[in-house]
Amino acid sequence: MKRPRSFTLVEVLISVSIFSVIILALYSVFRTAVMSYTRIGSAFDLYQAARASFSRMELDLKNCFIFSGDDSRFAGTGDDLKFFSVIDLYGGGSANPGVCRIEYGMKGDILERTVYPGIEALKDDSEVPAQGLAYNVRALSFQYAYLTGSSDSPFEWQESWPKESGEQIKALPAAVKITLSLVEKDSKGKDAGAVEFSKVIALPSLVRAAGASTGEGSE
Repeated sequence: MKRPRSFTLVEVLISVSIFSVIILALYSVFRTAVMSYTRIGSAFDLYQAARASFSRMELDLKNCFIFSGDDSRFAGTGDDLKFFSVIDLYGGGSANPGVCRIEYGMKGDILERTVYPGIEALKDDSEVPAQGLAYNVRALSFQYAYLTGSSDSPFEWQESWPKESGEQIKALPAAVKITLSLVEKDSKGKDAGAVEFSKVIALPSLVRAAGASTGEGSE
């Protein structure tokens, strides 16, 4: 009668080694897939946040208007923006047509949108709660297009609107360029760098034409 054959120590070690290599390879593939999925999800969230912010600002700017013939009340610097608009709509709320003053600016790492509706739009000391539009914002900047009237260079970008003097105070810029830098987070929630988005929003030509009729370019 033959005795049952057992595995030798060498065979056991070889089997364990092969099994360990397979497990490590599977773990590596799984970890890479999870990291890629997390990175894609993070990038998708950034693009969605940027898209929502730009859509909100575009709708507000498309509905802006000149407040009066002497002063458009459109005021912008490199990092904040104030103007009058005719619609207040945010998130899933219903449209609320009417005159309002809208302000955009940063508070910490949050892009905020503040709406002063109705009579509050005319007060300089109104206290209205701001709405968070985008979070984890690294930087925000605005630029304003000025129509030069030259065929060679029809417009130029400037860092503020209006300038200290001139007819710009009576009119709106031809367009606003918005640059938004959002922080990307890794799988552990740590800062993994920033992604920059930009969009150029043309303002209504009829509104700018109204500004021209009140003195803009009437030299």
